[in-house]
Amino acid sequence: MAWSTSRRAIIAVVPASLLLQASAAAQGTVVPDDEVVRPPPGTPGSRPVPAPLPSKAPVATATSTAARVATTDAKPETDQFQAHMSSQTFARMFRRRYLLDAGGVGPEDETLAPIYEYVSLRVEDIDAPWQKDAIDFRLNAWGLVDTMDVSQDRRLTGDLTSALITAHFGRAYVTLGRQLSIGGAARFTRFDGASAGYHHSSGLGVDAYGGFSVLPRFTGRPEYVMLGSRADSMLRDPSALPTSSLTGFWLGGGRVSWSRETIGAIGLSFHEERQRDALSRRWASIDVNLEPTWWIIAGGVASLDLDSMHTAEARGFVDYRPRGPFSATLDILHSDPSLFLSKTSVLSVFSLDTFTELGGELNYRLKKSVLLGASGHHVWFSDSTSGNRVSARIRATWGARDNLVTQLRYGRSHEAILGYHTVRGTVSYNFRAPFIATAELHEYIYDQPIRGVRNSTYGSATLEYAEPTRPWRLMIGGFATQSPYADIEMQALARFTYDWQVTAGKAKR
Repeated sequence: MAWSTSRRAIIAVVPASLLLQASAAAQGTVVPDDEVVRPPPGTPGSRPVPAPLPSKAPVATATSTAARVATTDAKPETDQFQAHMSSQTFARMFRRRYLLDAGGVGPEDETLAPIYEYVSLRVEDIDAPWQKDAIDFRLNAWGLVDTMDVSQDRRLTGDLTSALITAHFGRAYVTLGRQLSIGGAARFTRFDGASAGYHHSSGLGVDAYGGFSVLPRFTGRPEYVMLGSRADSMLRDPSALPTSSLTGFWLGGGRVSWSRETIGAIGLSFHEERQRDALSRRWASIDVNLEPTWWIIAGGVASLDLDSMHTAEARGFVDYRPRGPFSATLDILHSDPSLFLSKTSVLSVFSLDTFTELGGELNYRLKKSVLLGASGHHVWFSDSTSGNRVSARIRATWGARDNLVTQLRYGRSHEAILGYHTVRGTVSYNFRAPFIATAELHEYIYDQPIRGVRNSTYGSATLEYAEPTRPWRLMIGGFATQSPYADIEMQALARFTYDWQVTAGKAKR
């Protein structure tokens, strides 16, 4: 969000491609299914319950009933596993014409036409000699073909986002391979290594992980030194430099937690990360999630940078959800963005404004089909300046099946130097046939012109075919935007998704 950077670097133009994906998410997930965060293995509710095997009618023979029973009892059990494969193909076409500065200088116009492929495979509840449903396997990968860039190193690329196997031993688990550690001090960490944990029936849990950081492939190239370094800018013979060793990029951490279904959960975590064997980040965190009653949920996380002994981030929230038309949320955030940068990065020498933000949101359901909402936040910066952001919205559904959804939102952001107004309108229509259409229009009006431009406009539209009885879905869409940096930017998008699932060896689509 804009407050997470220096107040002098406020984001004035929202990336249009991200807005298009947000629009597409209104009718279908654009992120691969296996990338959705799941509870850690071994925790209650983290494993799907396998579907029962279909019953089979006995074959009529001349044998006695006792003989048939004996034959049935002697039949070995079948390993009941679950397998799910998903494929998502994105075909995009970008066209961007930049605005020139006062001197008539600017980047060249761009035309891009990449094709992305996301593939995931998940196999769960495989029996092992020591127990049933003991082994899970997961694989996620992506590939990219750039149809416009003919350079050898960029035309075809791809990588594994995860490739892991998990073995369960009662309430304990061990995971090997490329995996994620999420939440607490780890935040969002991808690594190649091992993790293990144990969760007792009393609610006490212990988890630990360690391995090598997953790095972009260019990090290991001889010509990659350091962004912004003098050696990098004066490099004349890349082959003369030694190849970087990826073993110098490693990390480790762990978490101790306690949870109770009727109360909530609390955890203490630690994370340390090294780059070229030098300290990159060392954090300790505490996270809390409480549900004292059915109508109140409260939680938060606080992270301490152990190298500087300063608070990197502290956030908390309280949700009030009673039975009735009102609901409310109160939240607070304190952040030091400088501590999120790696200590080995040249960018870490720059100081970003520490800030504290306090605010909330209030919603009122006027009737079943109409929802009113308003929010407001005030932010204090470390240089004694402050800012505000407020918004209001109305959301309404129409039709007997609520198949038409409309929403109008107004927002205002203001700081000491820069501010802007935003108006957003959204329409979504679910046809009787398996078609869903959406349209969005965004308008940003700046208090002060940016490069002589007072406003930005963004519009998008999507149409998706999603028949529940079919394993595939198709979406097409496009957007157009104008901003202080682009005279016109357009994108066309087509997405094809196919899901295939097998349970106990029988296809289920």
